[in-house]
Amino acid sequence: MGALADDILRATRRSIVETREDTAVLTAHPNARDQSKNPVPGYFEITSDAATVLTSVASLVGTFRRRVVVNTEGIIALDPLTEIPTMNVVDSELNLSGDGLVTRFEVDLEEQQTNLELIV
Repeated sequence: MGALADDILRATRRSIVETREDTAVLTAHPNARDQSKNPVPGYFEITSDAATVLTSVASLVGTFRRRVVVNTEGIIALDPLTEIPTMNVVDSELNLSGDGLVTRFEVDLEEQQTNLELIV
């Protein structure tokens, strides 16, 4: 099948490279990158769309999160198919207060307890 005019136009269009660096992340993790100069490919029609995606990715990468393991007495029923399991975690010793995303849960029926792993 021959190439359509729209396909040829897309293939011959000039490319624009959008980059974003966060100094806080670079300071905290100076060796996190492999020092390669090859950008992650992304294809956008509008430069502002690429900038929006880069900002969203940087907000996820640039936010420092903690992994917390919580053992509870009693069984907590979680159904990840109906909702995203989240819990509010407050720990004064760790100076931690906020919503946590449950990344793993284990129900021990013999001990009647639930073990949770959260990212806060």
